[in-house]
Amino acid sequence: MRLSIILLLLLSLRARADDRITFGDADSERRHDLLAEQSEVVTGGLGLPARRLLPLEPQTWEGGRLKFVMRVDPEKPNYATVRLWGSDASPDRLILFQGYVRDSTHRYSL
Repeated sequence: MRLSIILLLLLSLRARADDRITFGDADSERRHDLLAEQSEVVTGGLGLPARRLLPLEPQTWEGGRLKFVMRVDPEKPNYATVRLWGSDASPDRLILFQGYVRDSTHRYSL
């Protein structure tokens, strides 16, 4: 069985959206230095652009990966929000790895 997760968009850091990336939107992905491995661009729920993470061949616990850079405020708490489309039920997990802060940008990997 082929399992996947659709990522619609990373909405904001903190309540007032310091930065925002829209997965599946070429301009937004380029501005955030997105590196996408084993994924595809799709039209997601409500017609929004999205990225689907695909399983590796042969299948293992790992699947597709997304690496990107977000602007943050290094002096205040920052929050990341991910919107997932609920009809893609699966036992898979989405893991967010926090990279490092350099100046006022932060590297993330999904």
